[in-house]
Amino acid sequence: MMELDEIDKRLLRTLVRDATQSAGALGRRLGLSQPATWRRIKRLEEAGAYREPVKTILKGLPARGYKPKY
Repeated sequence: MMELDEIDKRLLRTLVRDATQSAGALGRRLGLSQPATWRRIKRLEEAGAYREPVKTILKGLPARGYKPKY
């Protein structure tokens, strides 16, 4: 099981609230560079702690959903 540090926890909380932000915007909020933020997101995805959001269309308006693990 993956150990989460405080930055990982803050990143996950931020992604849960708004997963539409760019890695650069997330990094600025967390005090990280864009590449460092992107690496953390990918590491969290690979560990199963986070799933990449998927855009869906509902009545012509974009909506956000999450990919199922299966």
